[in-house]
Amino acid sequence: FFHTMLADRFALAIDKLEAERAGFPAFIALSSCHRKKIIEDVQISHDTAMITYQSKLAFLIPKPLGTKNPQNWPGFRHPTIIMFNTIPDPIKRDMKPFYRCGYLFLGPKNMEDTSMANLYNRHSCTYSFPSNDVLSDIVQIDKRKHLLVRVMPEKPIRSTMPDSNLNFHLWVESIAWAMAQDEVQKEGVARELASGCIFIPERGVYRKKMNITGDESMYHCFRLHIFTKTRQIGVIGVRRKYIPPLIDCFQDLIFVLKGKVKLGQWTEEPNFMQTLERMVDSISPSAMDWRADSFWSKSFLDPPKQSHPTYIDKFIIQQQADALLCNHDVYSWLRNRKSFKIVPSMRFNGKECHLLAVKFCRSTCRAAYDGKIPMVDGDSDPKKMIASVKDPISIIKRFEASAEVMLSEQNVSKQVMALLLNNWRMRVSKYFAHVVDCYMPSSITIVKLAKLSSRANQLSPENKVACAKVTAFLLYMHKRGGVFIQPSNSVMEQISDPDLMSRMECNEVVLLKLLSAGYFERMNDGKDSEDLTTLLSNLLLRKSNNLDIIRAVCRKIRRKSKLNIPKLIEPLMILAHMGNAYSQTYAFQALAAIAKVGSSATEICKRKGVEVAMHVVSSSPSRELIQAAVSFLSTIVSMELDSEAIKKMSKIYFLNRLKYLISPQILGQRNNAPLLSAVARLIMCISQRNHHVLFYMVISGVIKELVAIIEDHSNYYRILIPISACLGTIFVKLGSSKSEYEALINVEDSVLNDSLRSQAQTLVLALKRMMNQEGLQVALNLLIVLKHMVMLVEDKKQRKKELLDELDENYAFEHVLNRCRDVAAQCEDIKQATGDNDTMWATIIAGVRGAADWLLRHVEELLDNEKKI
Repeated sequence: FFHTMLADRFALAIDKLEAERAGFPAFIALSSCHRKKIIEDVQISHDTAMITYQSKLAFLIPKPLGTKNPQNWPGFRHPTIIMFNTIPDPIKRDMKPFYRCGYLFLGPKNMEDTSMANLYNRHSCTYSFPSNDVLSDIVQIDKRKHLLVRVMPEKPIRSTMPDSNLNFHLWVESIAWAMAQDEVQKEGVARELASGCIFIPERGVYRKKMNITGDESMYHCFRLHIFTKTRQIGVIGVRRKYIPPLIDCFQDLIFVLKGKVKLGQWTEEPNFMQTLERMVDSISPSAMDWRADSFWSKSFLDPPKQSHPTYIDKFIIQQQADALLCNHDVYSWLRNRKSFKIVPSMRFNGKECHLLAVKFCRSTCRAAYDGKIPMVDGDSDPKKMIASVKDPISIIKRFEASAEVMLSEQNVSKQVMALLLNNWRMRVSKYFAHVVDCYMPSSITIVKLAKLSSRANQLSPENKVACAKVTAFLLYMHKRGGVFIQPSNSVMEQISDPDLMSRMECNEVVLLKLLSAGYFERMNDGKDSEDLTTLLSNLLLRKSNNLDIIRAVCRKIRRKSKLNIPKLIEPLMILAHMGNAYSQTYAFQALAAIAKVGSSATEICKRKGVEVAMHVVSSSPSRELIQAAVSFLSTIVSMELDSEAIKKMSKIYFLNRLKYLISPQILGQRNNAPLLSAVARLIMCISQRNHHVLFYMVISGVIKELVAIIEDHSNYYRILIPISACLGTIFVKLGSSKSEYEALINVEDSVLNDSLRSQAQTLVLALKRMMNQEGLQVALNLLIVLKHMVMLVEDKKQRKKELLDELDENYAFEHVLNRCRDVAAQCEDIKQATGDNDTMWATIIAGVRGAADWLLRHVEELLDNEKKI
C-alpha cells in the first residue's frame, strides 16, 4: 500500500528489493536534483500510511473552519492537522487557512484570494477584504482594505559569514517606506515632501507566537506600523532560516496589510495590527497536493491528520558537517538540537574532528587561565574529560599534516593542493572558533579569551604568545584570494602590514567579538594608535555591506578617544552621504562624538557634513536616522564655530521641519521621546546663537508645542529636562531682548500673548509633580520660564495682576513656590550628609531658590496690594 501511494504520488516505480540490496533507503538512490522534494513527499506518504493503518477515518479533520471540499480545490495544499489542536476555538471560528507558494497561514474568514485557485504557486498575491459600503463593489481594490503577500525565492546560507538580521530589518523597512511614499504620492504630495506626511509610531522585532506544524526552522520577524493622512499600513517581514531538509538556505516573506482609504478625519481601525500579527503567527510550511483525480482525494473526503513536510535529512547534513561546510550560526543551530547528534566526525590520525576541536578548546582555556583548567560545562565526569596540551597550535599542525597526506593520495598538482589545503584550513578555523565560543561558555568564549589573553602581567610569556596565536588563527586574517600566514606573535603584526590591510579578509564573527571585547586596544596599549585607526578605517570602507561590523566600528570610534581622528572623518562622511539608513545612522552617531575632539568639527563642516545632515532631517522617514543627524547638528552648533553653519540651519524650510518633528502627527500622536529631546536641544542651541531663529520660534507657535509636550509627558523626567531647558532658553532670550519684541508683548492677542495664561497654568501643574530630587532640574527650568513670563508682562500691571491672581487662586501658586524652596533645602541636606560636593547640584539648588524667591516676592506684593484695597 505504501509503494502504491508513492507510485501515485511521483508517477514513479521504486524497486524495494533493489534498494534493500544496496543497503540504503530507496530515495537516496534517486537523482540528487529530486532529492529534497522526494524526501519530503516520502515522509508525508509514510505518516499518512501509518495513520491509515491505525484508524481509517478516526483522525480526520473536523470542519469548524468552513473550508470547502478539497475535491473542488485544484492545487490545494494542506499542512498537518496538529495546528487545529493548538489553536484556540475562538480563533478557529473566525479564521480559515490560505495557501501561497508552499506556505499556509490563517486569515479572517471574510478575506478573499483574488488569484485563481490553480495559482497557489505564484510568489505573490493580493487578498481583499469585503466592505460594508454600498459602493464597495465598484471601488478599486487598491483603495479597499487588502493584504499583499510576497514569498521571495530561497537563498543559500553563506558558509563564510552569517546573514545579518540588520540587513533583513533594512530590507523590510525599505519596503515599508516605499509603500508609504507611494500612498502619499497618490494623494498629490511631491516625493521630496513625502516624508512629512508619513508617521511610523511602531517599529521593531516581532516574536512569532505559534509553531503549528512543529517546523524545525527558525523564524525572525520585523514589523512596522505606518500612518499616512488617508490610510494605515502594517508591514511584517518574516525570515525563515535553516529550511529542512538540508538546513542550507533561508527564505524571506513579506506581509503588507493596507487599510481602507479614508478621506478627511479618520480614526485608527481596531485590531488592525492584531489581524496581521495573527497571520504571521500562523505562517507554516504546507505540503500535500490535493488533485481532484489523485489517490488522496479518492481515498479521503478530508485531508489526513499527519502530513508533515519538515523532514530533516541527517544523512546529507552529516556529510556537510564532516566537510566543515557550515558557518557559525548553522553549527550553533545543530548544537542546540541534541537529538540530531550531528557533529563533524571525520577522523584525523585516529580521532574524530569534533574531539580534536574540544581538545583545542580545552588547551586554549588552559593557556588563557595560565595553566589552570576550570571545571567546564558538560565535563563533570573525569573519565570523559579530554586531555589538553600546552600549545593549542600543535593541534592545528596535526590537522594540516593529515590533510596533506589525504590530498597527496589524490595525485593533484602542487598549486591545486595548496589551494585546497588553504580552503580546508579556513574551514577548520571557522569550526574551531565556534567550538571555542560555545563548548565551554562558562569558562571560555572568544570574548573571554580576548579579555584574558590581553591582561597585563597576568600570564606567563609562553601562555600569552599561545593565546595570541590562537586568536590570530581564529580571526584568520589574510589577503583576498591569498594564503593565511600564522603570525609569530599576535594579530597586531598583521594589522601593521599595509598590503594585507588593503585587501583584508577574515572571520567576521570573530572580528565582531574581538571589537566588542576591546581586544585590539588592549594589545595596542601604550603604542601608536595609527595601526588601529587604519583597521577601523578599512573596515568602514570595505565592510559596508555588513551592518553589524559598521555598527561595531562606529561604537568603537565613539568610545575610544586615542585614535587618529582626521583619518576617520573621510570614511564616516562617505557612509553618511552614500550609505543606507542604518549605516548613515551609525556614521552620524560617530561624527557627533568625534566632532568634540580638536578641530574635527571644522573639518567635518568643510566636507559638507552640515548640508548632508540637514538633507537627512528634511527627507528621511527613519526616526533613528533623523535623531542621529539632529544630535550631530546640535554638537556642531554647541562647538561655537563661525556662524556659517548657523546660517545654513536658519533656513525657513529646515526650521519648519524642526517644528513639524515636535508637533502632533497623524491621529494626534507625537514622535518618540529621544527624537523630541534631540530636536529640542537643537532648537535651544540655534535660538541662543541667532535672533532670526528666536523670532521664528515665537511667531510659528513652537512655544505652544513645547508646553504641550510638557503636559503630555509630565512624569517622564528624561524628556522633560531638554524640553523645559529649550523653553527656558527661549524665554530667557526673550527677556534679554525685550525691546526687540515690544510689539508682540504690547498686543494682547499676539502669538506670544495669546496662550500665555493657559501655558503658565500648564507649567504650574507640571511643577507640582517635580517636588522630588529627581525632578529638581526640571523644576528649575519651569521656574525660569514662569519668571520670564511674569517679566514679559511686568510693565502691563493689569495683565500681570490677572496672571498671578489666577495662578494663586486656582493653582495655589504661593504654596507651590514654598514647596519648591523646601525640596531644594532637603536636597541640599542630603548632599551635605553624603559628602557629595557636586557643583552642578549646588547650582541647581541655588537656581531653584533664587527663582522661587523672585516669584514669591511678586505674589506677596500682589496679595499686599489686594489687602490695602
